[in-house]
Amino acid sequence: MAGRNIDEHELENFPHLDAVRFVRYDALDTLRDKISDQSSLLQHRGFAFALKRNEHARSFILAGRDTDAIIDAIERLGSLKALPANGLLFLIE
Repeated sequence: MAGRNIDEHELENFPHLDAVRFVRYDALDTLRDKISDQSSLLQHRGFAFALKRNEHARSFILAGRDTDAIIDAIERLGSLKALPANGLLFLIE
């Protein structure tokens, strides 16, 4: 299911797949309840956050002030050797 923009409830049809969401800061309101300490994260250019979807899969949120910050987050995510199951992965300054 790579490269497709799907709704959150559609992900339930794919319980074993990880999902990656690219989100600009102005659209983060839908994730306010899921990402802890969001107000301090918004002080940075970008960040990556892992959310456990279920016992088998996670959602990775790559968020940024602008497209360039999200691209930087994509590059940084690709360089990580391991990913925590839940929580903040990194900040983009």
